[in-house]
Amino acid sequence: MKIIKKPVGLLAANCYLLVSEQENAAVIDPGGDADVIMDLLREHKLSLAMILLTHGHFDHIGGLFGLHNAFPGVPVYIQQADGEMLTDPVKNLSADLGMPYSPIRDFIPLADGDTLTLDELTIRLMHVPGHSKGSSVYLVGEAMFSGDTLFRGSIGRHDLYGGDYQTIVRSLSRLAALDGDYTVYPGHGEDTTLGYERRTNPYLGMMSYDDYL
Repeated sequence: MKIIKKPVGLLAANCYLLVSEQENAAVIDPGGDADVIMDLLREHKLSLAMILLTHGHFDHIGGLFGLHNAFPGVPVYIQQADGEMLTDPVKNLSADLGMPYSPIRDFIPLADGDTLTLDELTIRLMHVPGHSKGSSVYLVGEAMFSGDTLFRGSIGRHDLYGGDYQTIVRSLSRLAALDGDYTVYPGHGEDTTLGYERRTNPYLGMMSYDDYL
């Protein structure tokens, strides 16, 4: 497995290429600059197999239309609660900035615990609402693509459409309770590890997830 990181778009959201041993790739959060993402695929001689979205805010989907047009047969996956954001510029916040947005209606909704296969890689979606209703992380081996739920030393906003503070705290408690350690690849900023965030991030462990089972 190889992971290629490229900040894209107006807010420099981290777009990731998750690459299998057979050089097939999943693009995670194409937040803008579709041409740059396609150049990366060509530069590394990769075949695009799927597009994965951690949530539906504009800065994580801004390059989706361009990729979808260039690769019309490639499936787009998002947690089902955020599917509405792919068709609504008000809910995905692009309208707030006066940014043009072309709706995407051809996507596959996922639920908590659903898995996808990219050659030898198993990708599991974990639903972690709070930043948005459908915010999710993707777990692949010891890698976690955390979107805007968990950052190095911080967490995502909870005051945007679909966000809720108590909900994101419960979601973070779920993440903290995962077995083992993960390298965390966030939607913005530097990579971190789940172990480091358990020790240092004040937002993890604020509630016991067991209290909500």
